[in-house]
Amino acid sequence: LQSRRSALYEARALHHALPAGAGPLFDGLPPLPPLAALDLAERTVWDHRAKGLSERGVHPADLIRRELLDLGAAPLARAREGEVRTGGLIVARQKPPTAKGFAFFVIEDGPDRAQVVVPPDLWDAQWRVLRDARMLVVDGVLQRVGHAWTIRARAVAGLAGPVAVRGYHYGGGAA
Repeated sequence: LQSRRSALYEARALHHALPAGAGPLFDGLPPLPPLAALDLAERTVWDHRAKGLSERGVHPADLIRRELLDLGAAPLARAREGEVRTGGLIVARQKPPTAKGFAFFVIEDGPDRAQVVVPPDLWDAQWRVLRDARMLVVDGVLQRVGHAWTIRARAVAGLAGPVAVRGYHYGGGAA
């Protein structure tokens, strides 16, 4: 069974070794160097980048769980209504021009998601963090209505995180 890293290496070597329409596909390739298998973190990141999920059941937040816990961020599954510090992967961002300066984020921690409401004053103070972070730690007030969780943010901190989610909607300027 060929590792993903080896298969990717061979595909790239083929792409660079042969001009379009030239000779048999696998003739003339250099021997494959020894390549280490992907570890769990690398596989999770590769899977998430390629497919938006990990088939192994590992979420990107799991890869930085220790850092989240060290910051005092409870996993979303254990968060309770009221004052909370939690965090997760940013999967959606919006700052609609009709929202009177409010921004809306969705963070994900495994199967759990919460909407984060960022008031205008917090946006003004932290817009660069909110724009650039891949993962977000939020201090605020959590409210659950049915299966919907909403956090009214009072403070935020951004984390680089192992993956970024593309395709979010951003409808506002920095101010």
